[in-house]
Amino acid sequence: MLSKNKQLYMTVDDRQPESPSVPKVKRSFWNRFWKNKQGKVIIWQFPNPPLYMWAFATIIGHFMTGRPEQAASLIAFGSLFTVGYLELYRGVNYFRHLLGLVILIVIIANRL
Repeated sequence: MLSKNKQLYMTVDDRQPESPSVPKVKRSFWNRFWKNKQGKVIIWQFPNPPLYMWAFATIIGHFMTGRPEQAASLIAFGSLFTVGYLELYRGVNYFRHLLGLVILIVIIANRL
């Protein structure tokens, strides 16, 4: 009988042996690009707090002028930079790492 926390399907990591004498199952580049360590395809995730802050600051910035608009723009840039950084270094798969890199390149290029 399966415990409540145990998944009903077997993922790549579930098949890895517990004893050191049996070799580990290698994940292909394709699986590492699209899937997390549990074998689930992760492309979209619910937004995180910096992404909410970016959206809020961007919307508020459109209704302001002068210094408040510059402050909102700076907050939006910092929030989106944080999103890109977190995805680049803490993303669950290669796709998320690439997404973080693209975000960082685009926002820095727009600032130049």
